[in-house]
Amino acid sequence: MLDGYMSARSLLLVAIGSICTYTTATAEQKDQVNYVPEFSCSRGPHSLRLPKSYDQLRSIGKLKSQKVIATQDWDKYKTHERELLFDGLRLTVITFTNDKARYVISGAEITDRRWSIAGSFKIGDTIEEALKSLNARRNPKANQIKVGGDTDSVVFRVVDGRVVAIAYDCYTG
Repeated sequence: MLDGYMSARSLLLVAIGSICTYTTATAEQKDQVNYVPEFSCSRGPHSLRLPKSYDQLRSIGKLKSQKVIATQDWDKYKTHERELLFDGLRLTVITFTNDKARYVISGAEITDRRWSIAGSFKIGDTIEEALKSLNARRNPKANQIKVGGDTDSVVFRVVDGRVVAIAYDCYTG
């Protein structure tokens, strides 16, 4: 069942990517999309640096709120999609009732420079610094730049040439 969920999610991401690609071709460019095949949420220099267990993840800072977004029933266990909110960091993860320590990251949004979990990226960097490490270029008119690999992506929100938000979208299948 998770495969069906992930296939639908993957199709949605492809559709969103297609829309974003179309948007980048318009004269009023606000967003930009770059394809970097090796980009990954979980491997390599740009991956998220997160603890191994769910309990450790919950204790990386003061947890402001948490909620279950969705639940799926499997034969012998359930999965819960959860949102964890810290000051300047929002994480979306999938947890498993048959393995309390296990989690899979599906998304992260970083808006505070105190969080240094975003691989080689930091809030406050110039967008040129962030894109250089990815071998990607910036369109100066773009205020949001998406870099995506085959399954994962990251979006940089830019104000006055500086990164003010970093949002990872990670494949969980």
